[in-house]
Amino acid sequence: MGVSFDGLQLLESFSLTASCMSSTGCAFGEVGCRGFGILSDWSKLMAALAMLFGRLEFITLLALLRPEFWIKEK
Repeated sequence: MGVSFDGLQLLESFSLTASCMSSTGCAFGEVGCRGFGILSDWSKLMAALAMLFGRLEFITLLALLRPEFWIKEK
């Protein structure tokens, strides 16, 4: 959603974020055709954060932080 506030269409911003998180490199719209160079600094920062979250496997990290993960069942 943060990227869509910068002027990109909603489908383009979601595909940009999904491609950054999954490391596929393909996105819809202008970003897919012309690359990341057309984005503003804010959108590039959001894309870089999405790339970091995609590589850090933040879902797994969140699961490790849950107390239920560490409690042994009897």
